[in-house]
Amino acid sequence: MAESRTGAEYIAEAFEAYGITDVFFMEAILRRSLHQMEKRGIRRVMAHTEKAAAYMADGYARATGKVGVCMAQSVGAANLAAGLQDAYLARSPIVALTGHKAIPHLQRNAYQEIAHPPMFQPVTRFSANVEEVSQLPFLLRQAFREATGPTPRPAHLDLAGLSGEVVDAATVTGALEVDPRHGRAPAYRTAPDPADIEAAAKLIDAAERPVAFLGAGAVLAGAGEEAQALAALGIPIAYGLDGKGLVSDTAETTIGPVGHYSAPYANKAVHEADLVIYVGSDTSDQATESWRVPAPGTRIVQIDADHAELGRNYPGALGICADCKLGLRALVERLRPRENGAWVARVAGLRRDWEAGIEAHAASTGKPATVERLCREITGALPEDAMLVADTGFSGIWTGTQIHLNGAGQGYMRAAGSLGWGFPAAIGAQCGLPDRPVVCFCGDGAFYYHLSELETARRWNIPVTVVVNNNSAFGQDIVGVRQVYGQDNGRWGDLTNFAPVNFAAVAESFGCKGVRVEDPADLGDALRDAIRSEEPRVVDVATDSGNRAPDAWVPST
Repeated sequence: MAESRTGAEYIAEAFEAYGITDVFFMEAILRRSLHQMEKRGIRRVMAHTEKAAAYMADGYARATGKVGVCMAQSVGAANLAAGLQDAYLARSPIVALTGHKAIPHLQRNAYQEIAHPPMFQPVTRFSANVEEVSQLPFLLRQAFREATGPTPRPAHLDLAGLSGEVVDAATVTGALEVDPRHGRAPAYRTAPDPADIEAAAKLIDAAERPVAFLGAGAVLAGAGEEAQALAALGIPIAYGLDGKGLVSDTAETTIGPVGHYSAPYANKAVHEADLVIYVGSDTSDQATESWRVPAPGTRIVQIDADHAELGRNYPGALGICADCKLGLRALVERLRPRENGAWVARVAGLRRDWEAGIEAHAASTGKPATVERLCREITGALPEDAMLVADTGFSGIWTGTQIHLNGAGQGYMRAAGSLGWGFPAAIGAQCGLPDRPVVCFCGDGAFYYHLSELETARRWNIPVTVVVNNNSAFGQDIVGVRQVYGQDNGRWGDLTNFAPVNFAAVAESFGCKGVRVEDPADLGDALRDAIRSEEPRVVDVATDSGNRAPDAWVPST
């Protein structure tokens, strides 16, 4: 007799086989499946919004490399799709599940009926409807396969039933067939063409001022050891914010973050390079300061698992289609050691000069605390294996330029642009990394988005530490708003400013511990105590809205 199980049992068993430890959802979706997941030890983290559930799954996936799973019923599908934008841009392996009204209810003005495929098409690499349970085994396997390819991106299944109950309750006939390889990204690694490596090596060996630039693809591939080996050959290492953490921020060969969200000296250093090796970077306007850094005409070598990225923005680039770890390793093995001391010294000198210029701010004892001082204290308080999660905007610039990571056990993730992503993503990361401390850095504007997830963290005792840069404003926007107002002293603050709020007190009302820091002398102890606490904590730091993150250096021509 053929083996059979319910759709709910099939989904739960498949998730267990793929190595999924946590799923993130907004009620009501796949209730029978969630019941079966409990039996298999899979934590079911119910969020307070669909976007937060998607961000949690994204944080889980980026932190672990495993597939992040998020789910929502038909009514919440649009919100879940909106939450996948950051995951799509960051090459994050996600499987999103939603429900939809089943045939024959479709096209009959069923409750909240709206077409889901158009909403998911821009933020997934694969989306399909499961109209009957016989489709489930094939399409679930395909979703995991698509999500974990050489260039991972979210996949989506829309299950019959407002909450997927038609698929949930039906019977699946046949054996469970799962390839566990597709539970983690990248499931497959492409080796480089030796001829491409040889051609790239000749260009690099001939360059006088080469630099490497690390992006999200390098982090996904785990290319830290190879990046450090490249630096040991005398090639300075820069990164986009999504490439931070693979090399030590204090090494002489580390340039730091380049592009729009960067330290000024870093853009200048890359602009002086005569060759740039892009490793897993999308060479976007953000990464290149609108394609002005490096200088036009600079030779480009590009390593990426996605062939479509090779030469996309630099048509003359020498492209190497390969897994970033394998491609960079092959390149390092082929390159000859360099006599490059003057170029490395030039890069390191630019950084030291800039750091000397901001030292007074980083050491400031004034009240409220400077954000430079806050970043220095976080650097000192982060354990050797901490994961730092940053929100977008100024939070990305502050953490990218002034929190120094060790290039070994510490990691870094940041929002690709979705304000409010940081806190729920940190919750997801902490679920995936239960034995490592996770610290979220966000502004008050970002923290407001998902304050309700403090209850989620407390309910499951997810011990994430949230550091709020609390300046009672959208600080990044103040200059732009003032420029629009010009000499008009009208109510410009209506566009940027908030009433003062003590987020430590808010945290306490949710049942979490919170501490308000107004004296910079108290920062170090407050941060270390929160990180060691093994419970969710909020460190609310009073800062000045006039304290601006560094502006990017832009070439004059």
